[in-house]
Amino acid sequence: MLRNLVYASLGMAVGGLMLWLALSKVDINEVSQALERGRIGPMALAVFVYWASLAIRTARWQMILSGTVQLRYGQVGQALVVGYSVNNLLPARLGELFRADYLRRRFGVERAVALGSIVVERLMDGVFALLLLASGLIFLGPGPDHSSLVNATTVGAAAIGAAIVGACGIAVFHDRLPLDRLPWLKRRIGMFASAMMIVRRPIFVGALILSGVIWLFETVCLALVAATFNATVDIAGALVLIGAVSFSTLLPSAPGYIGSLQAAFVLVFLALGLPPVLGLLSATAMQILLLGPMLIAGLAILLIGMGLSGAKPRLDLK
Repeated sequence: MLRNLVYASLGMAVGGLMLWLALSKVDINEVSQALERGRIGPMALAVFVYWASLAIRTARWQMILSGTVQLRYGQVGQALVVGYSVNNLLPARLGELFRADYLRRRFGVERAVALGSIVVERLMDGVFALLLLASGLIFLGPGPDHSSLVNATTVGAAAIGAAIVGACGIAVFHDRLPLDRLPWLKRRIGMFASAMMIVRRPIFVGALILSGVIWLFETVCLALVAATFNATVDIAGALVLIGAVSFSTLLPSAPGYIGSLQAAFVLVFLALGLPPVLGLLSATAMQILLLGPMLIAGLAILLIGMGLSGAKPRLDLK
């Protein structure tokens, strides 16, 4: 209970700070005028593209899991949407732990297997996000407002590199760990490593291809959200935007990434020479019209699943 309170307090504090930083760059008097010029068409298309990317994410996770466990597309989709919904409520993507727990309680998948597949999925996403952000910054060239984005790219590269090295070390050397006196831990680490061994199978190429399609869809999605408020984002700008937004969701944040998303959009719009008020509105529209319905859908699936099985999925941080 105390740990959850600490996480929540940290998320609210960071979210509040980020929101204050974003609002400090915006002229609030311009909000109403920007809203009046907003367009419904691009936003409606963005909603469609967003849900299409979630459908492809489901297919990719099913593909990654297929190396160790066979699940139907609908079962994988349930867990994915539930996990993403919890990500909107908890900081630092802790919904991924909830997603693994949901698979175990609803469909009998070992938590270590689920976590191994999620690690593979997230490392692929991290690499793609980093490459897109770095590519966008290279295309944009040097600029006075790019320093924070460059720093974020550097920190992100170091973090992802360390995560890849650690994951590969566990996968390759797990059987050499001195854990004979802890058979339960040795078994779980073994299952975790086996789930990650998809990187040695041909199917991993298919997962990488799907990852490329996912990030293409999500890049287009954010460009459409910006276009809703008549903010024209070119290819380089869209690449920077999707990378910055992705990394911002890794920070401890308030529910719905309030504050962190606003800060990411505003900083990128400033770097692109666009009015920061449009970034503020784009982030808020994304939270309400994209993340909001997904949150409702995930909570509905969770409640229905609990009613059908009697299980009570919970977040286990131990």
